[in-house]
Amino acid sequence: MTWRPSPTVVSTDASGCEHLRDGYERRSPNRTFVQHYGEARLALDGAPLAGEGRATLASEYVVVENGDSPRIVAEQNGLRFMLHVAARDLMPTATKRVTLLGAPKAAASLDADAGRIVVAPGASVRVLERAAEWVRVKLADETVDAEGWLPASAMGVVYAPLPWHPPVSPTTFVQPDTTMRERSGGRVLATFTRLAPAQIESRRGDVVRIQVKLRVQLEKHSNDQARLHYEIHGWVRAKDLTNNGFIEDSAPGESIEGSAADVSLTPNTCLHLAPRGPVVGMTLAHASASVTERREDWVQLMVQTAWGYLAVWAPATLIAKAAPGAK
Repeated sequence: MTWRPSPTVVSTDASGCEHLRDGYERRSPNRTFVQHYGEARLALDGAPLAGEGRATLASEYVVVENGDSPRIVAEQNGLRFMLHVAARDLMPTATKRVTLLGAPKAAASLDADAGRIVVAPGASVRVLERAAEWVRVKLADETVDAEGWLPASAMGVVYAPLPWHPPVSPTTFVQPDTTMRERSGGRVLATFTRLAPAQIESRRGDVVRIQVKLRVQLEKHSNDQARLHYEIHGWVRAKDLTNNGFIEDSAPGESIEGSAADVSLTPNTCLHLAPRGPVVGMTLAHASASVTERREDWVQLMVQTAWGYLAVWAPATLIAKAAPGAK
């Protein structure tokens, strides 16, 4: 008779998963954006997962350990698990609230009327050029075209977001192809390529000073908790504003297809790096897995993620054997 697991797993107490229970993100203030499902490891000194290394829409993850290979918490296919990811697969972002400058070493204007672009921690940018202690960047947003210089010390891949504040309803909208200037007739700060919500700050003849706050919707948050990335103040022509605005929703997130599985893990099952080893994940919902090895009273499971298959362990007592005579 060949031993095979039944298609169900009976869960036990998940006290060993306490550090991964709901609310874990409140205990870990740091975040990162993953933009490529590249090299990842369950343990820092472990073997890399055999993933496809495909690109993805950048998604924010909680960072529980900093370092050259930050350790993140991911949630996919009913699982919550920890992985060390390569820094090269993370999106460069601002790590502090900083003003985008027109040139290296330029001082931000102290003139209250002058426009400016403020980049928030976690704001995604594309690096165009590096010069000593400065980096020329382009805002990574499809709504606005703007670039400038940031101190290199304000750039990184791990950041602590600003506290969330509810957005204020817009009083107007900036139309596409609108040019925003630092002052009336002054330096161009940005060009809007899509309709954008705005607040009117002041008027001067046929020009208006507005504020535009661009946010990024996060998968883990509700619709009213999008992350602030850019705060833009500047002057536009009054005729470039409209009271009729419709903002398209962002594209839905991707899902990972599961594969044929031997067992179905019930919620709150702890997943271990090795038999009796440290916990590296847990199930949030019913999750599929394939059994690849049995060692004493433990079984090794293979579960699919965007980074490849995780080889994790669970007590064999959680898996009921098939009835006698099963092949």
